[in-house]
Amino acid sequence: MSALTSGNIESFVDLITEDVMLIVDGGGKVFTLIHPIYSKKHVFVNLHAMALNIFLESKAQLVKINGQHGILLTKEDIPTGVICFDWEPQTTMIQGIFIIVNPDKLKHICLCDN
Repeated sequence: MSALTSGNIESFVDLITEDVMLIVDGGGKVFTLIHPIYSKKHVFVNLHAMALNIFLESKAQLVKINGQHGILLTKEDIPTGVICFDWEPQTTMIQGIFIIVNPDKLKHICLCDN
């Protein structure tokens, strides 16, 4: 989590497969990728840019998303992104990364203390 919010994602790269896929949903409201990105090298470059331009100085917290572990990113208690992962069962490495930064989809997230 700290790798994404500090802009230093090198440590995160060791957790992803060579053929990893990245999909980002900005909803046309946040400048993001239009098409899925494939390969460790291309995903690294794009995640690094997102970490520096979108997630820098965000607060990251581990949350459950559809029954799986994910990351919720916030700035000043406003959700700015949700990151979900697809794990390769045999190695527990990340083979898919799904990021939602579309503000219309994030406004429904409650940061309640329940």
